[in-house]
Amino acid sequence: MARYVLKRLAIAPLLLIGIVTIAFLISRLIPADPLVSIVGERNMGNPTVVAAAEQQWGLDKSLPAQYAAYMGNLAQGDFGTSFRTKSSVWDDLTERLPATAELTLAALVFGVVAGVGLGVVAAVKRDRAPDHVARLFALTGSSIPVFWLGLILLFVFYARLGWLPGPGRLPPRTDPPAHLTGLYTIDSLAAGNFSLFWECSK
Repeated sequence: MARYVLKRLAIAPLLLIGIVTIAFLISRLIPADPLVSIVGERNMGNPTVVAAAEQQWGLDKSLPAQYAAYMGNLAQGDFGTSFRTKSSVWDDLTERLPATAELTLAALVFGVVAGVGLGVVAAVKRDRAPDHVARLFALTGSSIPVFWLGLILLFVFYARLGWLPGPGRLPPRTDPPAHLTGLYTIDSLAAGNFSLFWECSK
C-alpha cells in the first residue's frame, strides 16, 4: 500500500505539468482572440492599443516564450489576472472555492447515504420490486449527464413545483454570515445563526 501511494505521489507532479501544458495549448489553439477580452471590441482597430496590450500581457512573444513565462509564473504561485473580472485569478479562486467545496461535500454526503441505502434495500429485496427500482434509479443516474440532470431538476422542482430553492448559495436579499471559513453553513453555525444555516443548507 505504501509503495502504491509513493508511486502515485511521484507521478502527481508530472500529471499536473501535463494538465497545465494541455490547458495552455488549448487556450492558444481556440479561435477566440484574448485581446478582445482585454481591450474590447471597439479598440481592436487601434494598432497602438493592441500593441500595448500585447506587450503588457506577453502576447507579442513566441509560443515557447509564452509557455516558459506561464510555467514560471505558476511555479511562483502567480496565476495571473482574469480577463473577465480584471482581478487576480488566485483571489477569484479563494472567493469561489468555498462554494465549490460546500457543494461537493453536500453531494458526497447525499451520494453516500442514498447509494448505501439503495444498496442495502436492493440486497435485502433481491430480484424483487425494490431491487428493480434501485437498479433503475442507479442506471438512470449514471446515464444522464450531470449538467442536464441538474437543469431538469431545477426546472421541475424549483421553477414548476416550487418545492426546492433555486440556484445560488442564499436566497435573494439575504446577507451572508460573517466570513470565517468561507463555507456559509459552517460560518452560520459558528455565529449561532441557525435560521441562516437552514437557508444555506437548502
